[in-house]
Amino acid sequence: MTDVIFTRTRTKPVELPQGEDAVRSGKKWPALPVFLYLLFIALPFMFDLGSLSMTFLRLILIVMIIPLYIRLALGKYGAINLVDVLFFLYIVWAGVCLQINNPDRAVEFLGSNALDFLGGYMLTRAYIRNREDYIAFQRMLIVIVVCTVPFAIFEAITATAPITEMINKIPGFKSHPDFWNIINEKRMGIMRTQVIFQHPIHYGLFCSTVFSLAYVGTKGIYSDTKRLLICCAIGLGVVLAVSSAPLLGIAFQCGLIVWAMIFRDVPRKWLILTTLFVVCYIVVDLLSNRTPIKVLISYLTFSAHSGYWRVLIFEWGVVNVMDNPIFGIGLNDWVRPPWMHDDSVDNFWLLNAMRYGFPGLILVSVPYFYALFRVGLRNFDGDEELWNLRRGWVISFAGMTFALCTVHIWETVYSFTFLLFGAGMWMMTAKPKGSVDKPLRDTSEYHRTSAQQVETHRAEYGYSRHSGNKAPDKPAHDRASETPFARKNLQKTTRKRR
Repeated sequence: MTDVIFTRTRTKPVELPQGEDAVRSGKKWPALPVFLYLLFIALPFMFDLGSLSMTFLRLILIVMIIPLYIRLALGKYGAINLVDVLFFLYIVWAGVCLQINNPDRAVEFLGSNALDFLGGYMLTRAYIRNREDYIAFQRMLIVIVVCTVPFAIFEAITATAPITEMINKIPGFKSHPDFWNIINEKRMGIMRTQVIFQHPIHYGLFCSTVFSLAYVGTKGIYSDTKRLLICCAIGLGVVLAVSSAPLLGIAFQCGLIVWAMIFRDVPRKWLILTTLFVVCYIVVDLLSNRTPIKVLISYLTFSAHSGYWRVLIFEWGVVNVMDNPIFGIGLNDWVRPPWMHDDSVDNFWLLNAMRYGFPGLILVSVPYFYALFRVGLRNFDGDEELWNLRRGWVISFAGMTFALCTVHIWETVYSFTFLLFGAGMWMMTAKPKGSVDKPLRDTSEYHRTSAQQVETHRAEYGYSRHSGNKAPDKPAHDRASETPFARKNLQKTTRKRR
C-alpha cells in the first residue's frame, strides 16, 4: 500500500502582456482625473472665481487632493514611502517660513503652491499604479506634445499663439497673456513660442521632458521609425522655444542615451560616467579662477550677457541663503546690488533655498534624488519593457535636474513636473515579469501525492539532507509519521482505505 500525505503546490504566475499587446489588452487612456489634467494642459482655460483667477487644472486638484491623501493614509495606494512624507513636510515647512516672513501673503501663496505641487504629485501617485497605467499616461502625453508642434510652427511664423487666442475670444474664459505683448523678443532670428504656457521656457521644458519617454520608454511598443519621427517633432518644439534650459535638458538626455547605447555591455557604465563627471569637476576647479558651477552657468546660455547675469544671480542668491539659512527670506525681495533691477531668480533649486532656507532645499531635493536613485537601482533584468520604461523616466528627470539649475518653474509647468515625477513612483515597488514572491504562508489548495513524489518535490526545494557518504535519512513515509498531526492523518487515511 502506498502511503499518502498532504502537500501544497505553488500556482504558476500570470504573465503580463508586453509591448503592443499590453497597450491593446490594457488601457488606451489614463484614468479620468489624469486624462482631464493632461487635456487641460493642452487647453489652458482660465476663469475668474470671485477675486481668484482659476484654471481647470487647479479646479481638478481642489476636488481631488483631500480624498487622495485620505486614501493614501488608508493604504489604498500602497505603503506610504519616504517621498510622500518629505514632500508633505516640504509644504509644511514652506508654510512656516511664509508665516514668519510674509504673514499677510502666506495663506494665498501657500494654498496655490501646495495645490500645484502636492496635487500634481498625488494625482499620478494614486492613479498610476502599474505598467499599463503608465504606458497609457505616457502615450497620451506624447500625443499632446506632438499635436502642439504645428501650433508652435504657426506661432513662430506669425507671432500669434492660436490656442490661447481662441480661448480668449470665448465669453467668460481667458487664457495666458500673449508673450509678444509683454516681451517682443527674437533669438537667433526665431520668434519664441509659448503655445499653451505662460512663457516659451515652459513650453520648451514641457517638450524636452517627453523626449526620452518617447525614444526609450516606447521601445518595443512603437516601431523604430515611429519613435524617431516623434522625437524629431519633440526636438522641433524645443528648438522653437529658443531657450537654453530646455535645450540643455534635451542635450543631456541625448548624451545619456548615446552613452547607454555605446556601453550597453559594460556592467558599471553609470558608475564610470559619474566618476568622469567628478574628475571633470575637479579639473575645472583646479584650472579655472572661477568655481565649476559658475563656469557651467556662464557657458549654458545663448549670450555672454545672459551667462554673466546668471552668475551674478547665483552669487547673490548664495549670499541671501547664508544670511537666512533656516527660515529663508520668504517672498521678500532679495539683497543684491541696486543696478540689478530684475528680481527674477533663474534657478529652481537656489530659489527654494532662498525662500525656505536649507531645510526647505533638503525637503524638496532629498526625496527627488532618493526616488531617482531608488528606481534607477532596481533590478529589472529579464523584463525589457519595464527596464525601458524605467530608463526613459530616469533619463527624463536627469535632464530636468540640469535644466532646473538655469530656470525657475511656476504654476502649470511646476505642477506638471511633479505630476510626471509621481507617475514613476510605482516603479519603486514594481515586480519584473516572471518574478514570484515566496509567500510567508502558502494558501493554495492541498492535493494528494505519493511519498516518492513528495521526496522529489522536497529535494527540488532544497529540503533534502543527504550529503556525501552519509547514510540516507529514513523514508519519507516514516518521517511523515514523526509528528502527532501527521500520524493522525495517516491513521485516518489507512482506515478509509481498509
